[in-house]
Amino acid sequence: VSLVAGSWNTADDEEYAVPIWEDRHDRYMLFEDYTYRNSLYVYLMQTPTGSMDEMRAALKHVLCSRHSYIHGYVGRASISVTFHVYRDGVLRPYTFNSSMGWKHMLRELDRILVDDGNEIGSDVYRMIHDNLCDITIGVMPMRSGRGGKRDYVYTIRVTNSSGTRDDVCFYRCIRTLLGLKWRYDTMITRLAGDTWKKGEVELSMIARAEEIFGINILVLYNKDPVVYFVDKTMKFGSYKDIKRDYVISWACYDGTSYGRDELCLKSKKMLPRRHTNGGMEVCVKGVWYHLLVFYDDHYDIVRDLLEPTFCGRCGSHEHTTKDADKYDDIKYECIATLSKVVGMRILDLSAPDRLYVFFDFETFMHGGKLHPYLVSYLIHDGTKKSVASGSFWGPGCSTKFLRMLTEDYGGIKYLISYNGASFDNYFIMRSLMSMNVPLSSDNTIMFHNKILRMCAKGVITWDLCQYTKSSLKEACDAYGIGDTKLEMDHDEIQEIFAKHNYMLNALDVVREMGVEEYCMHDVVLLSKLYYVIRRELATIADIDIMSKPTISSFVYSHATMSWRNHGIGVDKLPMSYDDIFSSVPGGRVQVLMPGEYNRPLAQLDVNSMYAHVCTTNDFPNGNIKDVQTHDESKRRLYMAFCDVDQTVLKYKLVANRNKDGRLVWTDNTISGAWLWKEEIEELRQHGCIVTTHRYLVWKKKVRPFDVMQTYLDARNKADQAGNIVGSKTSKLLSNALTGKMVEHNHDEVWTIGRHEHEWHDFADKYGIDATSFELTGMHSKLLLRSKRVAKEEIAKPRHWGSRIYALARLALWRHMCKFPRVYYVDTDSIVVDAGEEYTLSKEPGGMKLDIMAQQSQFVSPKTYRMDDKCRLKGYKDGSRWTAKLGDEVVGIGSNLCKEMYDHLLDPNVELYTKCLNITKRFVKKESNGTWKACVLQGEYEHKLLG
Repeated sequence: VSLVAGSWNTADDEEYAVPIWEDRHDRYMLFEDYTYRNSLYVYLMQTPTGSMDEMRAALKHVLCSRHSYIHGYVGRASISVTFHVYRDGVLRPYTFNSSMGWKHMLRELDRILVDDGNEIGSDVYRMIHDNLCDITIGVMPMRSGRGGKRDYVYTIRVTNSSGTRDDVCFYRCIRTLLGLKWRYDTMITRLAGDTWKKGEVELSMIARAEEIFGINILVLYNKDPVVYFVDKTMKFGSYKDIKRDYVISWACYDGTSYGRDELCLKSKKMLPRRHTNGGMEVCVKGVWYHLLVFYDDHYDIVRDLLEPTFCGRCGSHEHTTKDADKYDDIKYECIATLSKVVGMRILDLSAPDRLYVFFDFETFMHGGKLHPYLVSYLIHDGTKKSVASGSFWGPGCSTKFLRMLTEDYGGIKYLISYNGASFDNYFIMRSLMSMNVPLSSDNTIMFHNKILRMCAKGVITWDLCQYTKSSLKEACDAYGIGDTKLEMDHDEIQEIFAKHNYMLNALDVVREMGVEEYCMHDVVLLSKLYYVIRRELATIADIDIMSKPTISSFVYSHATMSWRNHGIGVDKLPMSYDDIFSSVPGGRVQVLMPGEYNRPLAQLDVNSMYAHVCTTNDFPNGNIKDVQTHDESKRRLYMAFCDVDQTVLKYKLVANRNKDGRLVWTDNTISGAWLWKEEIEELRQHGCIVTTHRYLVWKKKVRPFDVMQTYLDARNKADQAGNIVGSKTSKLLSNALTGKMVEHNHDEVWTIGRHEHEWHDFADKYGIDATSFELTGMHSKLLLRSKRVAKEEIAKPRHWGSRIYALARLALWRHMCKFPRVYYVDTDSIVVDAGEEYTLSKEPGGMKLDIMAQQSQFVSPKTYRMDDKCRLKGYKDGSRWTAKLGDEVVGIGSNLCKEMYDHLLDPNVELYTKCLNITKRFVKKESNGTWKACVLQGEYEHKLLG
């Protein structure tokens, strides 16, 4: 492809608006040098595989793309392209200038930049092609007139692989730093010993180079610096007084005279630095070192040490100390993060004013899309005093609501909703986008298509449903809220909008139905429920729940504070072990005896099973050893990769995975299962054959779950007092912490690009091939998605989570073995004959009677009926269902009942249900071809147990 062919020489070409290099987006660095007055030197380094096609692609982007520096100077500046040729120990420049004509210059460059040098007719051009080291591009703006001065000089360098392999770059660095004018062959001779043999300057040769050239060198790797905070030194009287001691560490090569593998800058002791000869020196223990950077076999001079962006108070990399002082929402996020270190007392130190805005939307459906027509709100200050209340009606009600909050009220506004993560927050996001508020993964948390949190423009969303996991009516009943939730016929409202052709006059009719009173009543219930839950959680943990969008993030912060207080350091494991912990099954769900039973059966539950496992067992910590053999008699904790023959067991302990990935609990032999020490010992005690092939062994063990005991104590106290609020909350806390222990790393990043340059910046940062986009429904805005570079370590202690699951399943299996017949198993419960002898206990780990049923039906995992207690996976009670025998309808209903389970147990009958489905999609408007972001609601037919 020619530099001048087709549209390459036009500013309208989009295909190469950004550099396109196959799978090599990690191969480019940008260095800026402000050494010379009125000059800016920009070095763009590329280390391709040696293909001239890649060199040409780089020049295409630099010279012809309308997004590059150079294109804007075409016709306004003198542009030169210099080929640096290394031959016979001498570096010679060959320059082409735009004064010869812009297109003519590009054609001459095309003649050189071809893969096969034999096709070049000119001997000089062929010599340049065969010995090319790098290319520099100079931009010299025209003088403004007599006596006028030049504005800038741009020098963009594209380095060829031959220059990289021969490390001319290293000798160039030495010449620049020392101000030498030696020939390159002289320098190579001194270091390598052979003038005509161009060899690589490996890192191991740097120490010899220091002696030969009389220079102290410190070679940095091209890695982001790491910031460590020293929390023990923190002292403060107010928020603004907080100054945490920190250390910034740059990774470096330890084979030079410096002798260490990191360069550290401490907040208490500044590192002496100075700029000399176009480079930079640092002084460590009285010795001055010149700084070089080494990346992909290339050396370059370090012009400056740029400290990473971080907050000197909370340590976040998402904002700086100045940002927190300037913006209230960032300040509160900073304070909330600090509370993990020093507790909630920090929240009283200069915290911005907070308002609690309880709100709810009402919607109708048109064209398969949900449209909000009403939002009611109630605003409280920090003392629970009502500040304002009201409603907004009609189109754009969400935007009117947000503008009122941002324009009329200062400080932090918490928008508290119920199930807003799946519903209301979507309308809030659309309004923020229409107000041109930047939204990205930096200030918004999205998980499984739920908007858990948005933090922008002084507004922070928070969903109370994430702490209750039930409907508003069920939560109010369970948490003792006295008021009854009002009822509203939403089907009738939908018919009214349809009757009035979805025009504004439909709102007049809807108003008369009391919708505003209904919506405001829900908002009042929400506010009462919020204060009850906040009060209960405050007695358990010294954490502000508003800083935690989910109950799992709340309990994990509580746990990390406990670990810090007890001196437990959680050692993170390499990502290479992540799949091992993922292979460990979670809870056991199994139908052992499917069918219908008309005799008394008892469902027995294990009291606080996960909490009991956490508080009564040791957990591994410290360095991990990955070995083929291990002395199992030692008291160290371990996992082993095993083959198991469990034929002798009536109830199997180890599961297999079928081709669909589902767990099968009936196989006699298992190949390749990761088991914990206690599981292996239990199997062998029962006569099973266990063959081990590999071990993961930990040197240390700890008891890290004191918080679980706190939750157990709180639950017992609440049960004794008849406090259903505290009991339910404590149970949710225990389960949430268990789930948090097995959480995967989150590498997803996204942003809503408002301008074209933001799209390209995002794609350049995360890689073009790794970036996808979606329409947002807003003009000139795209939702861009990608993944950041995967971390080398597992963020959460997933080895603890896998151990909790394994020991909990083992405890349940031991209970199963006490009974001759077990009908059904579900995570922490078993169903047995009511006539069997069993011991009931209120102690954690003991069994309690959950239900005594006279009639039971067991169909499949998570699908059973015991008298009035019904479970059916994939079905929402109240939805219409249809039973079909072939094409014949043999049953219709809308509730869980015996007839429904009779059909489920009949292998010839298929059950279908129609459910409402809410999705978020981008819909194209036929009138003008634009796209609109919509919440869509529709019906879909779902085959039960299909």
